[in-house]
Amino acid sequence: MDLRGKRIEGYVTLSVTAQTATSRLVLDTRGLEIVAVEAARTDAPATPLRYTHGEPQGVLGSALTVSLPSELAEGGTATVGVHFRVGEVGVAGVAVGRPSERAIEARAQAK
Repeated sequence: MDLRGKRIEGYVTLSVTAQTATSRLVLDTRGLEIVAVEAARTDAPATPLRYTHGEPQGVLGSALTVSLPSELAEGGTATVGVHFRVGEVGVAGVAVGRPSERAIEARAQAK
């Protein structure tokens, strides 16, 4: 936490289950600077993942598209870690959902 700079750095771990087979994960972010994304593991070091962070889309925020290391089968699970920074904004967070559910936000707690 940088009180003078009014910034917080954090890390959120998301465990997801694929509803259909996919090779990417699309998250909604709002007010976040994405520092890094990784495949989080408890039995080995984390592996960096490729990602893109789109432009803000009004109240929906910005899409964070993560390329998974391999195809995730329907019902398969993955754990992704996101390192982020947030400055002085009204609301910040990351959410998972179908495009029709993009207005629903899950707040990420900074460690």
